[in-house]
Amino acid sequence: MATVESTTDTLHESARGIFSGTSTAADPRGTRILARTIYRELRAAGLTEREVLTVATELLSQTASDLKSGR
Repeated sequence: MATVESTTDTLHESARGIFSGTSTAADPRGTRILARTIYRELRAAGLTEREVLTVATELLSQTASDLKSGR
């Protein structure tokens, strides 16, 4: 089972590699790849499908909150 630190490091490296120098609009595959990586890492860390869905819901909530506040 992966640790939180190794999962975070893997996701950080994946995001940096996918999005460095390009926007998600320029490479829509990057978004798909990152989402798949996040899902696999969360599952490998032992989260259930329901827990992954809870994380995804919270990410959407945080994003909506940031958009409303203009960040």
